[in-house]
Amino acid sequence: QTKKYKEILKGRTSAEILAALTERRLSKETLEWASACRKFASKVKLPVTIAEITSELDQGESVVCFTWMRTTASKIAEALREIGHGPVFTVTGDDATDIRTATVETFQERGGVIVATYGALSVGVTLTRARIVIMHDLDWVPANMLQAEGRVYRYTATRAVQSKWMVARGTLDQIIAQKVLYKADLIAQVTGDTEPQGLADLLSDTAGTPT
Repeated sequence: QTKKYKEILKGRTSAEILAALTERRLSKETLEWASACRKFASKVKLPVTIAEITSELDQGESVVCFTWMRTTASKIAEALREIGHGPVFTVTGDDATDIRTATVETFQERGGVIVATYGALSVGVTLTRARIVIMHDLDWVPANMLQAEGRVYRYTATRAVQSKWMVARGTLDQIIAQKVLYKADLIAQVTGDTEPQGLADLLSDTAGTPT
């Protein structure tokens, strides 16, 4: 898998690609490389994410999983249905608003796992039936991940929420994770704001700033 990833990079490094993106040096070639790297990492992580979700379901937990592409959401959901561990729901940008609302309400009632694409579950959606949120893909914009976590965590919550990021070591994933954590930690130190939504708002404002 490492060999295949290096072939995709064509002599570049993941750090160089991310630097080009964050500094707005967006050539067609850079975007193509970045997209190929993300798709490759997402594919490599599929068995691990499915195993992690299955493990949580076996322990009686409900899970929310976020991914980048609709096709990936479908693959994860299909694999989980084949395994047969409770209700499995999907929410993507293809779904009408009323269908999304109905799916969320059913999940809140029955539990299980809901696999969604970033942005498909808008601000205000509550998924507090789950205590586990899994980021199968890491998003370019840190705020998107924190806002996704915010669908599961609420300030009035009486129990802890675990957010698990699936990171493919040695790929663009690892560089993105380092950048996100660095920026979130820096903002928390400067502002004293450690709440997920507060950080999400601040990170949205600085999303285009190189670090």
